[in-house]
Amino acid sequence: MSDADGRQIGCGPILSEFESHLTLQERNDMTRMWMTTPSLMCRKHLLGEHFECHKILGNWLHRKSLRGFLLDKLVDPSNLQSRHDIIAFEMIKRGYNHRSPIQVPYELDSISNTIPEQKTLELFERCSECNARKMNS
Repeated sequence: MSDADGRQIGCGPILSEFESHLTLQERNDMTRMWMTTPSLMCRKHLLGEHFECHKILGNWLHRKSLRGFLLDKLVDPSNLQSRHDIIAFEMIKRGYNHRSPIQVPYELDSISNTIPEQKTLELFERCSECNARKMNS
């Protein structure tokens, strides 16, 4: 898989040795960007997606492949910076500490991978607390 400029996306194996032993569902539960309004997310999912933003960037910087996450439409690198920043803003709004800004390099920021709305709505099906926050908004 290549980015908009034809550069190879990641150069490591598609899955780490650990991930290769997991089912597709278990891998999908590990790393994803929910791309839903952060104020609707429970504490666990808000902090979890914040961690995932750092993990996605770290994987890229350590030359690990994002190919599987891109093919499964679980991450959108072109939204990583803005997504991290809006999640950090919500964390601060809730009184959580945030001391880990990120700077997404152009090479990663230029990879667009739109996440379907169906995958975004999946959060509310999986998590009763997120669903309750959505219903009360």
